[in-house]
Amino acid sequence: MKKSNFQILAGEWFVSADRVLEDAVLLEREGGHSDTICFHCHQAVEKYLKGFIVLNGLDIKDEFRTHDLSQLLQYCLKFNPSLKNLEENCEILNKYYIESRYPPSAPRDYPKQEVKQAISFAQEVQQRVLEASRRQ
Repeated sequence: MKKSNFQILAGEWFVSADRVLEDAVLLEREGGHSDTICFHCHQAVEKYLKGFIVLNGLDIKDEFRTHDLSQLLQYCLKFNPSLKNLEENCEILNKYYIESRYPPSAPRDYPKQEVKQAISFAQEVQQRVLEASRRQ
């Protein structure tokens, strides 16, 4: 079966998200900066959610230029309500977009446990979104 353009583009989003999340895990293992790791977790989740939106046939050029994970998840829920239990993950990871990048709070050191939680939350989103995508 030939893949649609939406499937191909969504796959590109997912590969990009996988790479960013892999980098976060690697940085954590090697003692990287906690703010960078948490920012990568946010970025990976943003890409998984945008990939899922694309997979469902929506063009993300204009309407989806947001970095708000909670808002992106709301779009995803229209296609798959079972992703609703990712709301807390998205709310928590949202803070790492601004807080970890812009002064006066950046650079910021987060406790190791918080960094591990950010990675765990991002991995949960990865697993659930990719699983939902395979069922499309």
